[in-house]
Amino acid sequence: MRKLIVFGILLVLLFGCIGEEPVVEVPGDNETEAPVVLVPSFEIISPDSDEVVLTTEELGAADIVISTQNLILRQSGSKKDGEGHFVFTLDDVDTFSVYNKVFTLENLAQGQHTLEVEIVHNDGSSYSPAITRSVNFYVEHESTEYVPVEHTVYINDFSFEPSDITVNVDDIVVFVNQGEYPRSALCAGLFDSGVVKSGDSVRVVMTTAGECDYISYNYPSMKAHITINEVD
Repeated sequence: MRKLIVFGILLVLLFGCIGEEPVVEVPGDNETEAPVVLVPSFEIISPDSDEVVLTTEELGAADIVISTQNLILRQSGSKKDGEGHFVFTLDDVDTFSVYNKVFTLENLAQGQHTLEVEIVHNDGSSYSPAITRSVNFYVEHESTEYVPVEHTVYINDFSFEPSDITVNVDDIVVFVNQGEYPRSALCAGLFDSGVVKSGDSVRVVMTTAGECDYISYNYPSMKAHITINEVD
């Protein structure tokens, strides 16, 4: 009888263990992970630091180019990290909102300028800490004055090389005598090189517009053509 009771207890324990499912605890199952918010950042691509922006007018313009990371540009909306727009401050005077990565600053006086750029939230409030960059640049008047060019004509014993050239007023023509005989370059009313000895050279400034076949006056059959244009 005692053996039967013990055997019954063993059967109850055995079948009870078989029918019970094990409980596996997974760490963090009941925890909600906070979303990762990436902080916006940016760089001012153009203009470069201390870049000179040229203008032919009294006032100039500068293209501002910005690259961003982790930022969605929006013109309005509620405050939300990762969204917002730019606030430009020019020369600590003019402050305005910008909603594009490319923007043109116009009507810039000649001289030095400082642009500060800040990323703000949709509602215009600053991030903490503030996300800012600044750049210095200059606006200068582009010179339109003509810069004279130097040309070379080689004097041979019986020819000029090249035989036909076009220059501008104020340009310089260098006549180089690489022949054995003294020669010259004469265009009546326009220029006269004088005698150029063998191995020497003469620099002649073209001061008057015109066109002619010039010669060497000690060998008149030796000719070449020159066109001298006015500078626009």
